[in-house]
Amino acid sequence: MYIASLLNPLGKTGGTATAEIDGFEFIGTDGTKRVLPYSSCEIEFGGTGNRFIYVSISAEETLVIENPAILKESNVQYSRLAEKVNAITAKGNNRTARRWIVSLFAVVGLVATSAGIISFARTKIPNYIPRSVDYSLGGKLLPLVMKKDDVISDDQSQKLLAELQKRLVTANHLDSFPFKLTLINNDIPNAFALPSGDLVIHSGLIEESASVDELAGVLAHEMGHVTARHHLRGAVDRVGFLIIVRILVGLDGPADILKKTKDLSLLTYSRSFEREADSLGVAYMKSAGFSPNQFAGFFTRLASKEKIALPEFFSTHPDPKERSERVKRLGGVAIQPCKNFPIEYTAYRNHLKSILSKEKER
Repeated sequence: MYIASLLNPLGKTGGTATAEIDGFEFIGTDGTKRVLPYSSCEIEFGGTGNRFIYVSISAEETLVIENPAILKESNVQYSRLAEKVNAITAKGNNRTARRWIVSLFAVVGLVATSAGIISFARTKIPNYIPRSVDYSLGGKLLPLVMKKDDVISDDQSQKLLAELQKRLVTANHLDSFPFKLTLINNDIPNAFALPSGDLVIHSGLIEESASVDELAGVLAHEMGHVTARHHLRGAVDRVGFLIIVRILVGLDGPADILKKTKDLSLLTYSRSFEREADSLGVAYMKSAGFSPNQFAGFFTRLASKEKIALPEFFSTHPDPKERSERVKRLGGVAIQPCKNFPIEYTAYRNHLKSILSKEKER
């Protein structure tokens, strides 16, 4: 029995894996049971010292086993998978070979200090990293930014967020990203995304947003940071892309990124990343039937109140008016505010205020 995790669009589930007669059997701590037939499996090595085994039968589901010794089990050795395992062992993992090439290219880039090569490193090299690294980074960051006692989890409060997530994900075909929205009790109007797809929304943001379109704009923008992998790309900017190369060749793991980037600095973005997230966010809004103009108005209104909402927005874009105008330009022809949303937003805000008021009285 080996420690393992199952990664898919629904998120990450911890558990154990065994090598059975027909395939790898995963049993999650939540009762999830999954069998990956040997005949359909693809195998890759990864992690520090190649101590992780990545088993996949599709692009959307990966079983991560934390001990390569499972491949020596007799059920594996006498299966159709044995030939693939032996080929990898004998010739070396082709993926690792490609990673060494990337490593060499990265070193050349550092020496040459070519702007074109550095740009390539920032945007392309992170794409070679499996998304399991994003999930791991998010899992390590989550306890640092959110206390369980602050989570607001009543059904009515969650219903609107779930509907927003469903519309944005479905309309933009983002099902492969395991987004999870969590509402917490915090008066500061803010929201932020983790590389794992966790989106944390402060209650203060609900209070300040005047419509479901404004809230949808914030969430769509944060989703853009996740889909564009800005956290990993930002790590390249902060500590150099050799840290990414070291992960690619198995010398470092996700925890090393956090050590070198001082943890929460991964949640701040450059102006270029914010502009890219704006562009993606506006596109996601329009596809889902929300008005970018409403989102644009959110900036100027908050600025006029002298409130620091979404700190990264204002720290990287000092002029909210300019930002608002840009979002309007990205939106093109004005779209009417969403009229067919099944939950009335004012009633939702009032419900949330009632809950928070009762919490303060305790």
